[in-house]
Amino acid sequence: MTIFNGKVVDEKKFSKKLDNTLIVTTSDDALVPLTEWEFGESEESLQLPGFKVVRDNKSDCKRRFKIICSVLVIVTTFVSAACLGYFMHRGLNSYKPFVDTVHVRFHEYIRRSEGHDTPESRIDGGFFEQVEIQWKGKQYEKIGVPFFIDVKRATVVHDFVHIWTAIVDHDNSQCFVIPLNQSITFPPEIFMEYLLKHRDEYKVPSFKVERQVHRVVTPPLENLLELGDIIATDCHFYNTYKLVRADEPFAMSKRFACRFSGDTYSLGGAGYPALLLIALDGCL
Repeated sequence: MTIFNGKVVDEKKFSKKLDNTLIVTTSDDALVPLTEWEFGESEESLQLPGFKVVRDNKSDCKRRFKIICSVLVIVTTFVSAACLGYFMHRGLNSYKPFVDTVHVRFHEYIRRSEGHDTPESRIDGGFFEQVEIQWKGKQYEKIGVPFFIDVKRATVVHDFVHIWTAIVDHDNSQCFVIPLNQSITFPPEIFMEYLLKHRDEYKVPSFKVERQVHRVVTPPLENLLELGDIIATDCHFYNTYKLVRADEPFAMSKRFACRFSGDTYSLGGAGYPALLLIALDGCL
């Protein structure tokens, strides 16, 4: 065995050969390499007067520290990536909707008495409605229509993702749904541009009133999820019925009077060239 008294053996070279095992003198703590251990001798077989066999744990601590740091870096990276993905997904689907108050002007031609020879009289009117438009992500339009003429107050919801229109009657705790007619309803982005263009009151055009007769399909729907989460949320606590036009063969054959007969709702006049009124005439 070779002994180096008074000097510490090169740690890197030494630790590679002897797996961090050292002999330390009891007098001056000089370190010596155990070259014999490379040939299989055990610690117990080395009985040297004035020396003791010890384990150098300094390199082991460094190695453990590096492993712990590496694990922490990997975990932190994964957590950061997950958080970033969550907030990016949330941000892409949480655009603030466009909200505005719209002045709607309308006119309707009616006959004061029966007979084709009776001249029509024009009635003009107007009201203010609240509009909420989401043009990115969940594309929808919500139009708060007030009372006017013989029309009940309601909130109209156009869902452009699931292609449904809902009339939400909060006063009577009921909803009516019909398929969204995209040919006569402005898409959210075009609707918003239209509102911005006609924001000044003197630029608002007058809409012609159109009345359509619909009938209520009973019983109420059981699964509102097929209507999409926007309408399902607004109609969650209400009985929700489908509507069909009265001139459809199915609606003409089974009609009977019900409590909805005579009710009239509007789909709002700011997303459609005319002010569309839905008159309910019995149930199916």
